[in-house]
Amino acid sequence: MTTAIDSPRQTDRHVVCTVCDIGCQLRPVVTDGKLTQILPHENPLLAHNICFKGTAAPQIHNHPDRLRVPLKRAGDRGEDRWEEISYEQAMDEIAQKLMGIVATHGPEALAVSTSGWNTQVTHGVDRRFMNLLGSPNWISGVALCAGNTAAVNKFTYGWMPFPDIMNSKCVVLIGHNPKRHSWTPIFNMINLARLNGAKLIVLDPRVSEQAAQADLHLSLRAGSDAAMLLGWLHVIIDEELYDADFVRDWTVGWDDLRARVAEYPLERVEEITGVDRAQIRAAARMYATAESAVIPWTPITDQQISSTSGIRLQSILRAVTGNLDVVGGESLGGFNPDYIPESRMQFHEALSQEQRDKQLGSRDHPAFTYRAQDLLADATERVWGYRYADLVMGCYMANPTAVFRAMADGDPYPVKAFITLGNNTLLSYPNQHQIHRGLLNQELIVAHEIFMTPTAMLADYVLPGDVFSERNHIADTWSWTTRLTVNERVVDPPAESSSTFRFWRDLAHRFGSGSTSPGPASRTSSTSGCRRRASRSSSSCTTTTCTGPPPSSASTSGRGSPPRRARSSWPPACWPNWASTPCPTTGSRRRPPTTTTRTRSSPACARTPSSRRASATFRCCAAGCRGRSCSCTPTMPPARASSRGTGHGSRRRPAVWSPPSG
Repeated sequence: MTTAIDSPRQTDRHVVCTVCDIGCQLRPVVTDGKLTQILPHENPLLAHNICFKGTAAPQIHNHPDRLRVPLKRAGDRGEDRWEEISYEQAMDEIAQKLMGIVATHGPEALAVSTSGWNTQVTHGVDRRFMNLLGSPNWISGVALCAGNTAAVNKFTYGWMPFPDIMNSKCVVLIGHNPKRHSWTPIFNMINLARLNGAKLIVLDPRVSEQAAQADLHLSLRAGSDAAMLLGWLHVIIDEELYDADFVRDWTVGWDDLRARVAEYPLERVEEITGVDRAQIRAAARMYATAESAVIPWTPITDQQISSTSGIRLQSILRAVTGNLDVVGGESLGGFNPDYIPESRMQFHEALSQEQRDKQLGSRDHPAFTYRAQDLLADATERVWGYRYADLVMGCYMANPTAVFRAMADGDPYPVKAFITLGNNTLLSYPNQHQIHRGLLNQELIVAHEIFMTPTAMLADYVLPGDVFSERNHIADTWSWTTRLTVNERVVDPPAESSSTFRFWRDLAHRFGSGSTSPGPASRTSSTSGCRRRASRSSSSCTTTTCTGPPPSSASTSGRGSPPRRARSSWPPACWPNWASTPCPTTGSRRRPPTTTTRTRSSPACARTPSSRRASATFRCCAAGCRGRSCSCTPTMPPARASSRGTGHGSRRRPAVWSPPSG
């Protein structure tokens, strides 16, 4: 019998492209067991989500320079002399050397750098291994791209929101320039929104392609994003354009915010940003008075000196204008109830407080470290069902600069083992000279890669990784959204290659902790650690079977969070058995969104539980940091009861399902 992998041309399967971090689902073409072409998705809504990077996948996956066998350093570090060894020998030697380093220097002497957008299939077992071992020093390139945004957004309302661009009436791009072959799904969404009458505001020193077609282009000075957004808030508060119901019912620190914003009249903002005050006022009014509005995430703000304040101000703007969990606004999705997230798989509870206190950089730059994120643990568990929410891998990680300083100089303690996976570390973080010195000072470096990168050339062991055409996988956007996207294996990986899931599981077995590592040790296993929930009818709430309270639970969640709706009060058409219960209005069997019920009436299929509402808190950066580097901690809202149920004004429309982006 001919299998799908052996078929001369295979186009009925789907893969999730990992050449960039958006993850578009595409159709592979296989000829004689090799990936030969990438085609667009057959769904008309997704068919345009394909770019030059995706269509280049066959050349990348079949490239003659691709790593296919494990390599062991045979010369001096960086000399580029290697001997080929087996995967099993490499893993045995890596485990033995790492055990020696841990015995000499302690578990915190291990640091790991990875880019999950590239490797995809780790499923949290890297953090699980480190937490069981006792090392808090995990870092990622998301420190400069999305990860810090996720961590800082959690300080305001507990989650990183995802924009409903296609249904929005106003799109704000801050230094962002999606194009046909760059950020392609976002580019397509913006075009659809504009066809439906959405306004476009672009903040960018350049006259980019998006700026050229914008309704308003604010050509601000580079790095002045935070001042600009303070100016917007000044207009919105001064002219009372904010959502008064939401501010009254679901925020704390409002008076502190008003006092802080008052320090930035438009005259001062004009001087800082270089943008005429009339244009600033017009943009603030356009955003605040739109029926719905979004500020899509962009790495531009992430990479500025004042990024923490800039990100906080974006989140505050979303909250005070009532653009959270509404159609055309930004949704706080929470965990997908049908999927065990990485946050659960990572086993953060296994890491002791003593080892958390050793996390590098947490004293001076705590935002995405355990020190700050642990303050949200009680509220996170109450509202979202898990105590830890590691959104887009950006929470609970060490500060990269502090890690490389410890690697290079032993300050405050030595880091002597470094593992890098799908991450060309030398080119992924600031201060390459310090990174290079740190790498040269290591006793063990392991690189898990598909090509010999500059970082891999400095390693002791280089292990070949797999690629997206060679594995079965479910992509879950690391809990940023509730979307699940299937990736199907269509070709065989090189015999001596491994997925990152297999690498960490096999290393755990060699350390004697295999019983705590999920899934079989098979080379082809990549989803074994992520099971569907076995039951959704439990009479009591546990973190492995549900994300909400039992039907008999109380109606208030405390500390300012809104009342959680018991499961028995969900609309009949929206009960958990999404696959078998069609919508009475449309006949669709798609799962409704994990957003909240509006005050206006809507079809039953458009209504969802209101357990996801989160209060917004303004008492951190916006109130006290004065634009300096933030070292403050968020203030959790006090207990508050409300009879409104949703907290939004009536001008907002009910939430409805919208298709995934890729």
